[in-house]
Amino acid sequence: MIGFMVLIKTGLTAITFAACHWRLARPPRSWRAAAYVVGPPLMVIGVIMLGSLRGLGLGALGFYLGLLSVLAAALTDEEFFPSGRLRRD
Repeated sequence: MIGFMVLIKTGLTAITFAACHWRLARPPRSWRAAAYVVGPPLMVIGVIMLGSLRGLGLGALGFYLGLLSVLAAALTDEEFFPSGRLRRD
């Protein structure tokens, strides 16, 4: 069960890394740059801790903090979705 959970979280981490790499091609403003840079490594550390079964609580905390930071940055970033689907006019 934990192995499957780690596999799913590894996939989410890979997708997050790709999205952050894509977004950092156009430098973001303010705190979003830090979220795009710090979020994915936090997720990787969390997945490694979960996979090794050491510090499960701390690993889960790191994973979800990284995911939440990237998600918050992406959803408030006007340039993350260039088509303007999430923009409020």
